[in-house]
Amino acid sequence: MTPFAHPVWVVRAGAASVDYLIRGYTEHTRARGVFGFSVQSAAGKTVEELAAAGRFPNAQISYATLDTLQAAVQHLGYRVRLVKTPGTGFHHTLTVLYDANGIMLRTLPRDAAVAISAAFQRMPNPSPAP
Repeated sequence: MTPFAHPVWVVRAGAASVDYLIRGYTEHTRARGVFGFSVQSAAGKTVEELAAAGRFPNAQISYATLDTLQAAVQHLGYRVRLVKTPGTGFHHTLTVLYDANGIMLRTLPRDAAVAISAAFQRMPNPSPAP
């Protein structure tokens, strides 16, 4: 990332707890073969814009930059990737891949979930959906 580039934000509904991330890491129902958890992300969009686009009913959201999430799992031998998938707003699926061979994981390992959960910041949802 260049020093003056805008960060790419990743926003998830709710508190991104370890168990919540593990339970939410599944195969996308409308994009077979893509495993991960749902997020909102788009270059140039703010956390607030992404939360509004997601129409989350949750009182809280979790957010981090893509670079922060990548750094959180890199030392564990994983890498993350955003995959554009069908859904509301700027819907993406955050996948976790093995670094050595690029295989998409079908389940989220606990060590990766712990690292990702710790990387997310939390705040009240600025645009809760009814």
